[in-house]
Amino acid sequence: ESAIYAMIGSLIVAMGLGAFLARWFNDGFTAFAWLESIIGLIGMGCILAIAGVIAVSYSLTHFFSSIFNLPPDIVLYGYVFKKLQEW
Repeated sequence: ESAIYAMIGSLIVAMGLGAFLARWFNDGFTAFAWLESIIGLIGMGCILAIAGVIAVSYSLTHFFSSIFNLPPDIVLYGYVFKKLQEW
């Protein structure tokens, strides 16, 4: 339910920003090309950031076990990430 409200709110904010930034572009095609390029770069950056977070979260348990000299049979379950997912 809250995801729908967040999506609608971000849509309205994006429309307002688009209307505000439209005054600096004289040609509609140029504005559309810039907008699509920026959205593509932001999307690419988000994909790389998410992949980096996933890679770090998988290797974090091994990193902590080597730092704190934990025995190899101890499994770290990621309590913080479980609680964040439940929230």
